[in-house]
Amino acid sequence: MKYIYILGGLILVFMFVVYYFTYSFNEMVDREVDAAFDAQAADEAKILNEDMLVGLPAPIEKWLRVAGVVGKPLLRNGYLKQQAWMKLDEKQADWYDARAEQFTGMNPPVFIWKVNMKMYPLVSVVGRDIYADGTGAMLIKPLGLFAAVDEQGSDKIDEAAMHRFLAELAWFPSGVLNEYISWEAIDETSARATMEYKGIKASGVFSFDEAGDLKGFSAMRYRELDADAVRKTWVVEVVNTSEMDGVRLASEMTLTADGFLWLKLKLLDVEYNVDQLPMGG
Repeated sequence: MKYIYILGGLILVFMFVVYYFTYSFNEMVDREVDAAFDAQAADEAKILNEDMLVGLPAPIEKWLRVAGVVGKPLLRNGYLKQQAWMKLDEKQADWYDARAEQFTGMNPPVFIWKVNMKMYPLVSVVGRDIYADGTGAMLIKPLGLFAAVDEQGSDKIDEAAMHRFLAELAWFPSGVLNEYISWEAIDETSARATMEYKGIKASGVFSFDEAGDLKGFSAMRYRELDADAVRKTWVVEVVNTSEMDGVRLASEMTLTADGFLWLKLKLLDVEYNVDQLPMGG
């Protein structure tokens, strides 16, 4: 019987350790979000007017109108909640469920994404992706205990994070007007965006349907970050479009990297132009 008590005690200790390290991880991310929020420029609530549309490629102008952001305040920041289904490799049969929350700001450009993925009934993985001050970083911790992935400090991850920021304009249509983004018309339903910030440049193509809704984003992006890594095809496909917080946006999407469909994402909620943080703080 005493061995049962010992085993029970060990399980309780392990659970406490997991709780402590997960709590510490969440506190770290909350501090990062606080810093990102405080660094956002205290811009007045500028209205997206007709003059701001001059010079944009036709499909981008049409998208802004269809999204319902013309005549409304520019989207300065946002807090998002997401449901995700993920695969870690191409041989994986089942999808892992995940929940995520994110803060995104436009001036300066930043996102902080925190995810909790359930791999097995009692095993979860926490992770954080961040793009701030022109640099990207990715941290993944099984059970919150140790860093299985801790990538930062390279031009490759900075560029990859910039590609993600560009793609997520799907949730921030008026962000197309940011001064660090330039546009090149391709045809009636697509346009190329180039973002240049802090010495790093990234570009990708936004495509739209005939009604003007966003269909997807594609780019040549780094998937691996080793010295020999090369850019590979990276495709975001919009599966569903909905209205949230007054904006018509991509509410469901998939992400394929080099032909591997590894992420399905559903936007659960979004709050724009927040003055107080629901996340962090």
